[in-house]
This record gives sequence, C-alpha cells and structure tokens, in this order.
Amino acid sequence: MDFPYRLEDQTVMPGGLRRWAIPLVLLGVVVAYQQGPALWARMFATDLSYTALDDPAGFVVLDREGVAITSGAAVFAGLDAPEPMFEGDICTALFDGRTPRIAYFYDRNCPVCRRQEAVFEALGLSVVDHPVALLGAGSAVAARALIAAEAQGGVEALRARLMRSPVVVDDGAVRQMAEVAGLDADRLVADMGSARVERALEENHLLFNRFGFIGTPAIVVEGIVALGFVDEATLSAMMTSGREGVAPCGE
Repeated sequence: MDFPYRLEDQTVMPGGLRRWAIPLVLLGVVVAYQQGPALWARMFATDLSYTALDDPAGFVVLDREGVAITSGAAVFAGLDAPEPMFEGDICTALFDGRTPRIAYFYDRNCPVCRRQEAVFEALGLSVVDHPVALLGAGSAVAARALIAAEAQGGVEALRARLMRSPVVVDDGAVRQMAEVAGLDADRLVADMGSARVERALEENHLLFNRFGFIGTPAIVVEGIVALGFVDEATLSAMMTSGREGVAPCGE
C-alpha cells in the first residue's frame, strides 16, 4: 500500500529540543508577565491620534469617533452658574506621586466601569482611584466609602466588591463589604462622614469638571485623557505614548 507521505518527510522535534520546549515556553510566559503593557503594545500596535487641550495645558485628548472633550472651561462656558473646577496642582491631585500615572474616574453605578476595571486587571495595572457620585445616593455612599478605605489601604479590595455586587449601596451594605474585604468596618463608616473624605470627594468632582468629563469611565494616562471605555491595546498604546513624550507631569 502506498502512503501519501513518508515518516522522513515529517518534521520531528529533536530530542534535545524537546527537553527544552517546556522551559522555553515558561520563560516566554515570565517575560510577557514582566513586560506587561509595553509588550502588549508592541504585539498589538494601535495607531492613536490626539488633540491638544487648551486647559489644562500640556494634556491631550485621545481622538475617538463619537467622543469629544474640549476642556472644562469650554464645557461650562456661557452658563449663568458654571461648575467650579480644580485650580491647584493637577499632577499631584491626579496621580498622588504614584506610578504608573493612571488616574481613574468612576461611579459605582456605572456598568461600563466594571468592564474598564477588567482591562486594568488583565494588564496588571494599579490605578489612582477618583470615585465620583453622578448616579444617585448610592453612588455618593460608595464614593465616600472608597475614599475612606484609602486610610486602611483597602481601596482596591472594597472597589472589587462594590462594583461586582448587585445590592443597593447604603451604610449597612458598605459595612458588610468592608468586613469581607478585611477592613475595620466601624472605622470605615465613621471616616465616611469626616471632613477629609468630604474634601477628597469634592476634589474628585472639581478635577472631573476641569477636564470637561461628562460621564464615566474617564481616564488620564500620563498626559493623555480619554472618556469612555478603553480596551487593552488602546490603553497600552496610551501608556507608551505618554512615556515617550506626552507627559506634562514630568518623566
């Protein structure tokens, strides 16, 4: 019987190479994990374009169809009682001296924000939280709880539970979630009513207004501003662009 191919025609991995196959694959996984967003950006390059903001100076807006941001001043121009805007050190307020410089504005009741946080998790990114209260009383309770959790180093743990829970958020729900997250629930609830938390929430809204945001999620990566959901490839490209030159807050 004639066979359509011979064994010698087939490619067979040499024995020595077979022994190294698994270690080489594991090495590739480790390199990919360490390189993170930079590697993702090189593998899935996304050409991005930006438009400069007049205010705050030095920042640019990611150009995307159907999404427009000019500046906070322009958004509220002509109103009898324009919204107040942040006037202090924007870089410190946005990033709090942390790296990578990713500021994240979100509302607990924003369903798209849950998708955005999955992107952060997929890329292994830590962000500077700026919770805001745009969508009702529950949003305000959640925002205060998240700001209060900063004093215990528990923002990410509490955010994960608040964003994934379907329950209506009130002080009782916050207390239960704080306990599950390993926080001091009594301290958290007490801190939620403090002047510090109130000032921080107000500052988040002032920053939100300064950039002319009209909804969440909203992200500032280095000096690049984006309103709405940002996928993995785009976020990685934004980080690369920011490091390479769009960095009004310094290198």
